[in-house]
Amino acid sequence: MGKLGLRSFLSPVAEALLALDAKVIIFKKKRRKYYRRTKGHRQELTKLRITDIRDIFEDTEETQAAIFEDREE
Repeated sequence: MGKLGLRSFLSPVAEALLALDAKVIIFKKKRRKYYRRTKGHRQELTKLRITDIRDIFEDTEETQAAIFEDREE
């Protein structure tokens, strides 16, 4: 793996995707009484899709000013 220099600050650009995980089946049973219950459950999860990786020092002066304004607030 390469090493990052001191002036290299990488910033990922990502979009959030909401999705559901695989279905989990909950099964309950009692012996000899024909008691069987099934229920399904799907956990919500967030996936991040990284679309770009930018170096903030290569951006224009306007975007750098906006980044540093956000940090001061």
